[in-house]
Formats: sequence, C-alpha cells, structure tokens
Amino acid sequence: MIRSLLAAVFFFICSIISPVKSLSADKCSDRLLLDGADSVMVYGMDTTNHWWAITKPFTGKYRLFVDGKQTANVYEQFRPPVFSPDGEHWAAYGYRTTGWEVITDDTVIYTNASSVGDIVFGQSSAMAYSFFDGDIETIVLGNKRYFAQDRRSKIYISNDGSVVSYVCSRLGVEFLRTNGQDETQFDEIKLAGIWNDNQPFYTGKQGVLWKIYKGSDEMSSGYESITEMVLNPQGTNGAAICNGQQSAQVFLYSDEYYEPLESKRYDRVEQLVLHPTLPMVGFKGVVNNVANIVLNRTEYDAGKEAGAPFFTYDGSEFIYFGFDVDFFISVNGKKYVQESNLSLSQLFAVMPGNKTFAYSTNSAMVVHEMEKNFSYSGRMFDQAIAPRYNRRTERYETLALIGTRLIMLACKMK
Repeated sequence: MIRSLLAAVFFFICSIISPVKSLSADKCSDRLLLDGADSVMVYGMDTTNHWWAITKPFTGKYRLFVDGKQTANVYEQFRPPVFSPDGEHWAAYGYRTTGWEVITDDTVIYTNASSVGDIVFGQSSAMAYSFFDGDIETIVLGNKRYFAQDRRSKIYISNDGSVVSYVCSRLGVEFLRTNGQDETQFDEIKLAGIWNDNQPFYTGKQGVLWKIYKGSDEMSSGYESITEMVLNPQGTNGAAICNGQQSAQVFLYSDEYYEPLESKRYDRVEQLVLHPTLPMVGFKGVVNNVANIVLNRTEYDAGKEAGAPFFTYDGSEFIYFGFDVDFFISVNGKKYVQESNLSLSQLFAVMPGNKTFAYSTNSAMVVHEMEKNFSYSGRMFDQAIAPRYNRRTERYETLALIGTRLIMLACKMK
C-alpha cells in the first residue's frame, strides 16, 4: 500500500515537473564559445550583439577574442574592447614591448606610447583614442590630433564626428577644450556631452553657484549644486538635477521646447534617466522621506524601496523594480507583484512588450513572466555576468563559465 502511494506521488510530481522542463528546453539553449584550452581571464557583452573574452594562452601573455575571432598577436596587457553605438566597429588597447597599440575590427594602430587613456565612439561611429607623452595627453580623432593636460572628464564626440570636447584643469581652474581650442573657464565643470548643433552641454560653477550652459549660452539660473546631468544619444534632449537651499528640481531641455520643462519640487532628487529619443525624463523624487518614481511630472509609488528607473532600448516602456510588502516590477505605471524576493541591486534585462524580465543567479539565468509568476531557466553554470536582451536576436542572453569553457546561454520568448 505504501509503495503504491509513493509511486502515485512520484508520477504526480513528474507530471507537474515535466512540462516545465520541456518548456525550458524549448525556450532556452546554450552554445559553446571557447573550449577552455586557454584560461578565460575576463569576458563580457555589449548591447549591440557582440561578446568578447580575454584569455591567457601562455604565462604573461594574453589574447582577445571578439565574436569568436582572435587577435593575430598575443599581448602583455589588454584593456576591454569598446564598441560603436551601431555595433559595426570595435577597438581595444593592447600592450606589447614596443608600446601600446589600438586594435580595431579591421586594423592595428601603433602608438609606441608608454601609457594610454580612453577609446570612445560617436553616434556616427567616429572613433577617438588617446595616449600620453609624460603629462601631455594626445587625443586622436580621424587625422587630427588635439592635446590635453590634466583631463577631468570623459571625451565626447559630436554626432557628425567633427567635434571632440573634454574638460581640462590648469592653475586651479577648469575649462572646456573643444577641437583644440580653450573655452570659458570655471571653478568646476561637469560635461554631459555635445548637443546636435555641435555645442557642448554642461554645467559650470563660478563662485558658489552652478549654471547650465550650451556652448557659451546660459540655460538656467544659479543653483547651489547640480548633482546629475544627462544628454540623450541624439543630442536633442538633456536634463539636470538642480538643488537649491531647501528643494531640488529636474529641468528637461529639448529642441522641441522653447523653455525647459520643470518638475515639481522635492526634498531630494536622484537616479536621473532620459528617454532615448523623446523629451521624457525619469527620476526618484523624495519628500518627507517618502519616495516616488517620476516620469516628467507624473508620480508613481516607489514602495518602501525602489531601484533606479530605466527605459527599454526602444523607449516604449518605463520600468523600475521595487519592494513594498512584496517584490514588484512597474511597467509604464502598472505594478506586477512577484512571488520571488529578488535583490534590487541586481541588474535586470527587460524585453519590451513581452511582460518578462531576466536576471542571473549564482548558477542560472532565470527568465520570469510578470503576469503568470512563472520562470524559465536553462543550463546551470559556475559563474556568469548579468544578462542582456539582444534586440537583434530577440532573446535574453548571458555569458557563463562552466568549468573552463565559455558558454552563451540564451532564452527566446517568442
């Protein structure tokens, strides 16, 4: 009798589990990228369908793989590769005894420098890179070279690839340097990028007050501090968090507006994010220790805790994860309560229009359905990075190590 009962329970459990396994197998797959012949030191993905890994074939020697293609030479050092916004090009620094080289998808540039700075791509795929000769940094954009001393900001390239801008410091003051020309000096500067009219968009401090500028034009009144400033990839919309004595506001600037859009006043504002194309800004606004997630001037309940808001790659969904009584995800203002308690510090990937999200645990990539509270996962691994939603393949992907082998795990939800 007991055996019959145990057998019945066993078959009942199998009948429940089997569909889940078959569904996961149907949706999730894995592919071997590197067979583990060489030690994988570090690996990663970008948002434009590429993956990369740095391996160690010999003691003190390294090789870079991008999408399975390896560099012709081995190097003593590598910097992780940088990819162009359209995904058509990439570049990385590699060091050999003759000096640092810039390895790109189609060539190698010899600098003979003992030290290097940054590699950046503009929206038009124009590439700038920099290297040092003593304290002087040389920035190369196309066939032009510009100099920087004590650079204090990232390097920014205009959308058409004709302008490069950055912040330098000299004798206790900071100044913009654009195409090799020094601009107005300030006590301090925070550069957000270059507007689509090729004017730098930044905030500058003179005395005790900060103001927002586009080129030499003042765009705002004076504030005690401007803590965050962002510009969208097209250089058409920008936003800043401006703090006064007793309140904070967000100002949204756009080619579509004659005047900036002002948010409500808050005790504190943080976690600023811009829509990729439209004049829409999201942030967390706090009043009397109660937080809301805000989209332009519309407020959403943040619960007891909330992660940073973000837009999906196409801007169709405004999303944040939070915790109240239960863990939840908010999509365009609608909350989906989840049975699992997840960490808000995790990095989540979201496929727009699909009501799913993905994350990596210590041993699996999990894809969770928001409405059904149902999860899928594929092969288990030893370690992995945060997943991405790959819009080109329409699937969730992560890179993982299983033993010494590098694997791409993927779950396709359509």
